[in-house]
Amino acid sequence: MVALVLKNRLSTKAIEGAVGNSSAGKAILEALLGHGLQMEITESVVRSAARNFTNGHELINLLLGDGERVRVSQSGTEAIAGLLRPGTARLLFERREGEFTITTRVIEAARGIAAMSWRLLRWIHENYGLEVEITQKAAEIAAGHSTEAPQVLLEQWGHQICITLKVMEAAATSYSVYDTVKMLFDIRPDEVCLSEDFWVAVAGSHHVPEQSVDQLSEYCDCIQVTEDPINAVHKRGPLNKDLLSKILCHNKVRITASGVQAIVTLLDWRPSL
Repeated sequence: MVALVLKNRLSTKAIEGAVGNSSAGKAILEALLGHGLQMEITESVVRSAARNFTNGHELINLLLGDGERVRVSQSGTEAIAGLLRPGTARLLFERREGEFTITTRVIEAARGIAAMSWRLLRWIHENYGLEVEITQKAAEIAAGHSTEAPQVLLEQWGHQICITLKVMEAAATSYSVYDTVKMLFDIRPDEVCLSEDFWVAVAGSHHVPEQSVDQLSEYCDCIQVTEDPINAVHKRGPLNKDLLSKILCHNKVRITASGVQAIVTLLDWRPSL
């Protein structure tokens, strides 16, 4: 026990064990905090909590609620943003404002929350404004998961963001691809481009509904099909064949010689006419 408690501070190893304990972790932490022990939430502590699928995030919430005895390291901040639930990250920002720096790295670490949660993004802007630098990587993450998140980014940090081909490719993999493309076009019509790589991403996604093909075609003059989208479907398996069939049968499609060869070589089916 002496090795785990030094100068009234609980060791990182002991905290990792507590937050990883789904059955007794809460009782352990409450008892230790009740005895006045100081603790620090580090990256390794958060990772241990993330592996506790039952109540790991609740145990981190418990620690975040004790601002007197528990501090959060910068690495712990980034880990919470990237590994735990949106509510935990928001609790971190609200309860511990001023204890850490909201850096681009923190935002980019939040693949599961900040870049995908428009509510959290709006909260960050309202509280930190332009102090937060948003990178293209964050825009790509947001575009790949919802329509609302990239919209907030453009509305609040628009001068920092360009609608690049990579942003469009990320949007192409999302179930809400049409809504996202429509939103991007309404805000930045000159930057929206449904490139060949965009359609490759559409063909290779498990999430894009078939009806999106007709909707998306409004934003392009031609859908060129080379061997690349055929290869993308081939890698994904039979689930994407109906989507590709929808693309191939569209009146704006132009199939290149390499596309025809890929269809003949890789796929044992023909789109119904």
